[in-house]
Amino acid sequence: MGLWLQLIGRSAVDTVTTVTIPVAVLLWLLAWLEASGRLEPHRFLAGSGWRQTIYGAGLAAIPGCAGGIAVSKMYVEGFVAPAALWAAHVATSGDASFVLLVGKPLPALGIFAFLFVLGSLSGIVMSARRRGAADQTSVRPVLGGEAEAEDEPDESRGVPRLYGVWVVAVVAAVLAAIVANAAGAVVSAIAGLLAVCAVVASIGVQRGWAWPAGPAFGAGAAAAPSDPPAGAAAGGASAADDPLPAAGEVAAASQAHHVRRGAEVVYAAIRTAVKDASEITLWVAVADLAFYAVQHIWGPQVKVWMNGAMIPVTLISIVVGMIPGCGPQIFLARLFTAGSLPFPAILANSVSQHGDSIFPLLGRRRSQALRVTISSTILALVVGFVAIAAVGRL
Repeated sequence: MGLWLQLIGRSAVDTVTTVTIPVAVLLWLLAWLEASGRLEPHRFLAGSGWRQTIYGAGLAAIPGCAGGIAVSKMYVEGFVAPAALWAAHVATSGDASFVLLVGKPLPALGIFAFLFVLGSLSGIVMSARRRGAADQTSVRPVLGGEAEAEDEPDESRGVPRLYGVWVVAVVAAVLAAIVANAAGAVVSAIAGLLAVCAVVASIGVQRGWAWPAGPAFGAGAAAAPSDPPAGAAAGGASAADDPLPAAGEVAAASQAHHVRRGAEVVYAAIRTAVKDASEITLWVAVADLAFYAVQHIWGPQVKVWMNGAMIPVTLISIVVGMIPGCGPQIFLARLFTAGSLPFPAILANSVSQHGDSIFPLLGRRRSQALRVTISSTILALVVGFVAIAAVGRL
């Protein structure tokens, strides 16, 4: 029992230290750029033809599922052509890309670049074959705000307290893990406990648990209304009777507005980053625990078998890629970063998988989801066997 508790703590520490922190920082940066208006994914997909296809592949090739989900949603809403959807689903490697990027950055970057090129070329070929058909007529232009996200966050709510607890637990677990390198098993056990708390807080964030103590962090500052007009303060006098505001008052009001707007952007980015990072944390935590369980039960036999039976392992990886969601793909990514899974298998899996971006299609376009899955699986078989031949293990 004690050994399994240690495995749970170790897997949670690995999840929080190697994935959660860099993922949360990256997601916060992307969310801040989008909330501040500096990054608008819908504008990248507003074109048509091969440009839309390349933009869709580039958006989906960004680590994580957000880009692929955005392209899938816009396809369902009629904003992008099937070629852009196809390119995006070939180019995406889901949330497993974070594990690859942290564990083996150089091979991961090579995989991302290959997927982007493969997705773009595949989409361009499809677009050329269907030129002049319903592929283009079914696409309607993206006009200002028409394709905005369905659930736009309320920027006046600040940051929920449970989100703050999640941030504190993650940072504390990382600090305890750093100290554990020099302080021994006691601090390591503390790091494991804090990491488990961070995983539990991730469950709460995803389940929408309410933190009972008080309002959200920054809710008052973000929701602070602007100063009432002078006429209202004077008992309802008309605006014509009010003197013009001085230049200093105008500058102060403008500065206060910018400060409030900046706080709203920061809070919105924190909410989005914590929400998405907590979901990835749960996926990775389950995959890490499964990885350590496999390592504990079978040990080095797994690595020997996978490297000796490359064709069956690659085929299994392709089949696993057909499973919706990111959990199984993250498990394979962990095996690859640990040196147990051969490169052709993870490359083929990256082509066949769709991560969470398949769910918008499963909800409203199931036939298209089936076609995309079958097509990417066939392409993954070709890529897998070419990669096996390239490493001389056919």
